[in-house]
Amino acid sequence: MMEISLIRHGKSELIENDSISCLEFQQWVEKYDNCGVTEEMTLPPETKEKVENAKLIVTSDLIRSIQSARLLNPEVNMISNPLYRETELPILSKDLIQIITEKRLEREQKNEW
Repeated sequence: MMEISLIRHGKSELIENDSISCLEFQQWVEKYDNCGVTEEMTLPPETKEKVENAKLIVTSDLIRSIQSARLLNPEVNMISNPLYRETELPILSKDLIQIITEKRLEREQKNEW
């Protein structure tokens, strides 16, 4: 009988906790997506067993997913595809940011009078 297990990727190596603007958010997302994961010293026994016995691991194409799979079982066959990504983080376009900024300035000017 085939069994399917869903396992989240490991903890990201990106540890930035600084405040960022919406303009900087896109750069942060790109760094996060291109970052690897830290190697966990301890894993839940059930996770270890499932991955050790897996005949195939399917991951997204993101570095953290591929690296997590390889850390858990470097010998297993693996398929990576963008189809298996989680929901993408939303990124505001520069045009939308400009509109929001203009509206905020308009409101601030009205409140000044």
